[in-house]
Amino acid sequence: MTAPNRTALWAATTVEECVAAGIERAVIAPGSRSTPLVCALADHDGIDTVVHPDERSAAFLALGQGRATGDPTAVVTTSGTAVANCHPAVMEADEGRVPLVVLTADRPPELLDSGANQTTEQAGVFAGAPRFDRTLPEPAPESRRLRSLRVTVARAIDAARGPPAGPVHLNVPFSKPLEPTPDGSVPDNLAERAPIGAAGRDGPMVRVERGVSVPRRATVDRVASALADADRPALIVGPRGPPVPDRDPLVRLADRAGAPIFADPLSGHRFGNSEAIGAYDGLYATLDAPAPDVVVRFGLSPTSKPLRERLAAADPRQFLVDPAREYREATFHAGHVVGADPTVLVDRVADRLEPSPDGDRRPADPWVESVRRAADDYWATIGAACHDAWTKGAVVRAIAASVPDGTTLFAGNSMPVRDLDRFGAPADRTLTVHGNRGVSGIDGLTSTALGIADAEGPVVTIVGDQSALHDIGGLIAADRIDGPATIVVLNDDGGGIFEELPIADFEAFEEYFRAPHGRTFGDAAAMYDLDYRSVDDRVAVERALTDTVAVGGVSIVECDLRGADSHDWRADVTEQVARAVDWEFPDER
Repeated sequence: MTAPNRTALWAATTVEECVAAGIERAVIAPGSRSTPLVCALADHDGIDTVVHPDERSAAFLALGQGRATGDPTAVVTTSGTAVANCHPAVMEADEGRVPLVVLTADRPPELLDSGANQTTEQAGVFAGAPRFDRTLPEPAPESRRLRSLRVTVARAIDAARGPPAGPVHLNVPFSKPLEPTPDGSVPDNLAERAPIGAAGRDGPMVRVERGVSVPRRATVDRVASALADADRPALIVGPRGPPVPDRDPLVRLADRAGAPIFADPLSGHRFGNSEAIGAYDGLYATLDAPAPDVVVRFGLSPTSKPLRERLAAADPRQFLVDPAREYREATFHAGHVVGADPTVLVDRVADRLEPSPDGDRRPADPWVESVRRAADDYWATIGAACHDAWTKGAVVRAIAASVPDGTTLFAGNSMPVRDLDRFGAPADRTLTVHGNRGVSGIDGLTSTALGIADAEGPVVTIVGDQSALHDIGGLIAADRIDGPATIVVLNDDGGGIFEELPIADFEAFEEYFRAPHGRTFGDAAAMYDLDYRSVDDRVAVERALTDTVAVGGVSIVECDLRGADSHDWRADVTEQVARAVDWEFPDER
């Protein structure tokens, strides 16, 4: 490798090692101190780049790409507050188990605490969130330094992949010159003096060989025995973060154990798995129905609060399956953590359980059948209630049912993901669903969805108006990404989720919590030259989705829900479910 100066050499080596370790995408927020990294990225044809002027949105865009692909994207920033703006995305990547590489340029260390412009302590700025956090040494064209640099970059990217997957931070101090100006600081014979450091290896400097976490025989026996002895076993698949089992092994275990699959909308099993049960949220919110007595859980904590509360009250025996062996159960009732690959575990537990004489599926199990009957009655009631309704829940149901096959759905936080959980019926169709449920913030949702669209293809995003306002600047990336995206904004003029909370009964509610803003989004669409449609009925929503996904580009579909009483409608639907659904269940099987 040749370079005009040591700074350019250091940046080029960093980028080269990133690519060798598998980084294919980078999101760049322009700035002066990061000039060496940006020039190195611009010169490398092995990495796709998106330029974004806002660091917070840029980091969420990179997060979306990583969420879609499972591989880390790098986000590159200059020094100072630019770094801090990445923190929300780093928090989400940490808790949501999304691989992310944060490359921050820094001032040279002698400028710390000197009053120098745009200089602050950047080492450790993300606290304990990164899986790997290093401030690199200052650039030097020396053999050991270059080998150390390559090893550090390779280790960081491996750490981003986990387990557990998550963010890593490489802080890179640069002194001037920042531009690729020749200054004689790199010897002409560097390749001879530092052959490995200058050229690297064929592939990453350190190749970490990965394996599968295999459960011990005693663990498999313990889980199988618990399921076999249970009266009401269940398999609960929460949002993806910690990995979840593949579909066929999960279904085989459910059949052999006589256990329903309670599938969160973000689990990857609510849609595309005909065995999935999605009615548990509405049923447990409405009926005095029994909780499972043995639970095997995968993924993050379920979105459904009624399900979590029912499990906490019943205190069933719970197995949390996570290759990283982390305890992710905020009620502190679960008594087992299984550090194993979930697909391997369910396969081996299913092998331990006796199949029926006719194959994997056991005879009709009274517990499973009772759950299925209640779910069928529930969805029939929900379908009738949503048919002519113009409320947030009815709109979310219509979107989930009408999104074209093969499209990705991104469910925003606050009410969209909760309404998808309660009103989004399982369907045997190809629909990938994502959401940011690590820290569940309303910031960066549009940018995350645009990152997913760039990496994965057509995306339909459902966000509330507060979330859309929060990330309005993220729309600048609309003409810089490859994939089409339809952003559905459920505009009820303020924080409608607070209507579901006790504060709604207090005087401060309207001004300080609902906080109506009186804005619509047509002007924002015009500012960013986006297709825009305002709709006010279900048929128009469905038509708009079909049109915008087919046309491509980025579109905003604004659902005018001002004046729609979604809260009272939700309560009325709960009463309808209570009258229509009779969940009769066996005490034993």
